[in-house]
Amino acid sequence: MAVIEQVYGFFIPSVTLIGIGASKAIPEKIKALGGSKPLIVTDKGIVKAGICKQITDLLDAAKMSYVVFDDTIPNPTDENVHAGVDVYKKNKCD
Repeated sequence: MAVIEQVYGFFIPSVTLIGIGASKAIPEKIKALGGSKPLIVTDKGIVKAGICKQITDLLDAAKMSYVVFDDTIPNPTDENVHAGVDVYKKNKCD
């Protein structure tokens, strides 16, 4: 694994939606940020509980492509992060 020897900075816009039904605005917010194929990063427990499906149903209704990466672990290792990045790149998510 390559070691990054340079420090980089980047800005990720933060959107926090709060309130009953706030998740319904997710597809619109993704589009407003210029996204068209989000990567949903979660874990198998959230998928099994049906929480992820609530979001993917909204994206399906908006006819938006997406990819689910559900292999995250608590306190992710470098390898776990790289696996997520690989899925992001392979599927051309934005």
